[in-house]
Amino acid sequence: MIITRAPLRIPLGGGGTDFESYYSKYGGYILGFACTLYVYVVVHPILEPKIHLKYSKVESVDATNEGLDQLENKVAAEAIRYIGLPTSGGLEISTFSDVPESSGLGGSSSFTCALLLALNNLEEDRERYTPERLFGDAFHVERELANSPGGMQDQFFAAKGGSNVVILGGVSPEGDDLSGSSKIDLKTFTDKLYLVYTNSTRSSLDIAVRQNEKTATSDEAMLESLEKVKEIGFRIERLLNTGQYREIATLFTEHWESKLVRDPEIATPEMTEVWDTCFNKGALGGKLIGLGGGGYFLMYSERSLESIGGIPLEVAPVGAELVHASAKPRVKVLTEV
Repeated sequence: MIITRAPLRIPLGGGGTDFESYYSKYGGYILGFACTLYVYVVVHPILEPKIHLKYSKVESVDATNEGLDQLENKVAAEAIRYIGLPTSGGLEISTFSDVPESSGLGGSSSFTCALLLALNNLEEDRERYTPERLFGDAFHVERELANSPGGMQDQFFAAKGGSNVVILGGVSPEGDDLSGSSKIDLKTFTDKLYLVYTNSTRSSLDIAVRQNEKTATSDEAMLESLEKVKEIGFRIERLLNTGQYREIATLFTEHWESKLVRDPEIATPEMTEVWDTCFNKGALGGKLIGLGGGGYFLMYSERSLESIGGIPLEVAPVGAELVHASAKPRVKVLTEV
C-alpha cells in the first residue's frame, strides 16, 4: 500500500494569467504558495483485475484500456494509463481531501500529483520523481491528456510546494526570455491570512472554458481584466517586500472586483453574505480563491476569523510527498515505461 499527499495552493496575485492562451501571447505572472492543507491518495494493489476508484464517487472498471475509457474521472484514467496498467491483478485507489471538492484551491491538480507519485512508487526499480518532473507530468496528464481546462500554477505548487513568484513568457528589452521562478518569504504575511468557506462549491470548468475561449479570440474586456490582475500581482509583490500588508488587503479586494467584471457568474448571493460577515468581523480585504462559483475567500485580517470558521494558513515547504509505503505487493503491478 502506498499513501501520498500533495498540498493545495493559495494564489496571491496574477491568477488567470497562467493560461497558455494568455501567457504565450502576453506573458503571465503568478505569486502564491502551497499551504498545509492536502489531498491524500491511497493506492493498494489487489489480485482482482479491476480498477476500483473512490473519491466523491465510487467507480469500478476492468483493469484494461477499455475499462479506463469508462471512468468518469478522466484525470485518474489518464494518470493510470500514463504510468502503466497492471500486468496482473488490479488497483484500489482512494482519495481524501482536507477541503470539499471544487473548492477553488487546485484540488484536482493536487490529486493528479499525489496519484502519479503513488503509482510511480509501486515499483521499487522505477526512477523516482523529482518535483520538476512531477510538475511536468501532472500538467501533461491533466491539461493535455485529460483535456481539463486551466492554467499551470495548480500543478506547480502541488508538485513543488513553497512560496514563489513565477514569470511565464514575456521578453526583456534585450530580447531575453523572462520565464522562471523565484522564492519569496511570506512568513509574517501568512500569519494574517484566513480561508473562509463560502458555503457553496461549483465546478469552475465552464468558467475556465469561457476564459480560454475569450482569451484565444482576443476578447478586449477579458484581456483588459487579465492585464489588470497581472499588474495587481506586481504591486502586491512590491508591497510584500516593504511590509505594507494593509495595502495588500486593499489590492485583494480590487482583484476580486476585477474578477467580477471578467465573469459576473463568479459570485452568488450566498457568497456575498459570507463576504459581508468577514468584514463585520474585522477583515480588511479579501478575494475569492480559484475561478469562481464557490469555494473559499482568502481574507487578510489582523483579528482572528476563526470564530466564523476561518482557517489560519501556513506555507507548505515541500510539494507532493510519500507518506507511507508498506511491504512490496504480492503481484507485479505496473508495466515498464
